[in-house]
Amino acid sequence: MSRIRDSDPRTISNVSAARRERSRKPIGRFSLVALRSLPTILGFMMEARLKAEIWVKAQLRLCDVALIPAFVVHKGDLDAGAVLIKVNRQVAGCVVLSRVYTETGTRAWMRATGETPVEEADADAYIRRQLDFDPDLWVLEIEDRDGRYEPDDTIL
Repeated sequence: MSRIRDSDPRTISNVSAARRERSRKPIGRFSLVALRSLPTILGFMMEARLKAEIWVKAQLRLCDVALIPAFVVHKGDLDAGAVLIKVNRQVAGCVVLSRVYTETGTRAWMRATGETPVEEADADAYIRRQLDFDPDLWVLEIEDRDGRYEPDDTIL
């Protein structure tokens, strides 16, 4: 059995030094260290993003646990697709929520169809227009007659 010596380039300290040196090498005009600190330089920290597919599956599971019928109307990009939520309150109308980011970089939901609930046909027309513009869009429909569903972030 051979032993790795300190002079061997495969030792942990030499590998770590090589990685640190690589991260300082410029990529175009910027180094990796500079790119990692960009959100701090701009004055806000961006949140870590969860893949769209995982987030949608989690919402479906939360609705399932709460006995709220929910299903995927359109499957978008697995990693970074935008998400629309159509909350169907039956007689009370529908609300379409669209995920947005505030000026501080935090996530929020915007009522895409306006402050008041709209007819289901109007909500579907809005979603169809958005799908024409962005085919990677996820559309999640939640049938919540009693108004129990609340999204995970604030609604603007």
